[in-house]
Amino acid sequence: MHELEGHTMNPFRQMFACMVGLLTLAGPAAHASGGWGAVLRDTPMEQFNDEDIRLHIETALKVLNAPPSAAPAQWRNEATGAGASLEVVGEPKVQGYAECRRVRSTSYARTVTASHSSWTACKDAGGRWLVVKVG
Repeated sequence: MHELEGHTMNPFRQMFACMVGLLTLAGPAAHASGGWGAVLRDTPMEQFNDEDIRLHIETALKVLNAPPSAAPAQWRNEATGAGASLEVVGEPKVQGYAECRRVRSTSYARTVTASHSSWTACKDAGGRWLVVKVG
């Protein structure tokens, strides 16, 4: 599990945790075959700078905290050409959590082809969103 928001993580670690969490969609095979660096390689997120990451996390939290039927949320950094669209596509039941959201995202960067992914986040007892592995 990777924390999306919390009081004990500094902003850089929080951004990194979210990026890693968002990349859990690649599954254990990708992690085992070369670590998260291999998962990031040739994806738009590899090109994200600190501001892109901040915008991505901010938008992810906006989507997670909105009613499940809310419209997709988007961000774009004109300076870098990076951006993403995120939307809640379901509310899976995950043991140990009362509230979960399945999110589909499309990320892009100026020099890398758009990347599509899906991931699940659940609220912990403290009200923080965590990216969880489902199935």
